[in-house]
Amino acid sequence: MPEYSTNLNIEKALGTENVNRAYFMRVIDDIDEKVGVANGLAKLDANGNVLKADGSLAGEVTKAQFDLHTNKPATTLQVGHVQLSDAVTSIDVTKAATSNAVKKAYDRADAAFTSASNGKAAVKQAVAGVDPRVVIPADPTFAQLATAVGQIETGARWAKGNASGGGDSITVSGLNFKPRLIFIGLVGAETSALSHTFWSFDLDPTRVYLGGSNESYLLSSLGNYVNIGGFRLKRASLLSNPAFWIAYE
Repeated sequence: MPEYSTNLNIEKALGTENVNRAYFMRVIDDIDEKVGVANGLAKLDANGNVLKADGSLAGEVTKAQFDLHTNKPATTLQVGHVQLSDAVTSIDVTKAATSNAVKKAYDRADAAFTSASNGKAAVKQAVAGVDPRVVIPADPTFAQLATAVGQIETGARWAKGNASGGGDSITVSGLNFKPRLIFIGLVGAETSALSHTFWSFDLDPTRVYLGGSNESYLLSSLGNYVNIGGFRLKRASLLSNPAFWIAYE
């Protein structure tokens, strides 16, 4: 069985076979046919590139092929040529952003972030200046700032209500502030000065000072307290009488 060369598939003589001139001529014709380059297997230029018979580079594209390639734009659906652009507002899908365009976009985003951060800090400071009682997170969102603005209250807060009799103390809850002044009087005797008592906590927050007298006692004694949310005060004269109260911040 004959053997053939690896690359050009030319028939090779066997080791036990006698060859003659006709064999060599057949091999030469096969090589000439399969290589297909006139005047030799191939010509190389100075850089080692293979040349065709006309001297052009093997594999060189034609002008028509080149023009077709260069006129094919790249899109999101096909490969092709793409033009660079410095624009940061374009929506063109056939152009690519340069590093300069990316830097411009980054600078604008950074400036917007800084402006927003400074704006939030200014709003937070303004809210605290109007009503320092409003609690705002250290790094608030705009939604949290909007909530804080809605919580601003101006002027002193106050509340009033009634307390039933039958005990020696008045307990009030549900306030959103800590009272500084509290008036307590008997229901039905609102116009009588003798029916009113007055507590002041300005001089010493740990003591209760009764209005109209020099009497005072520790706020913590006998279960009394005043805090943000409410108060409890004892008054023996109100043991069996319904009372009303008014608390001021």
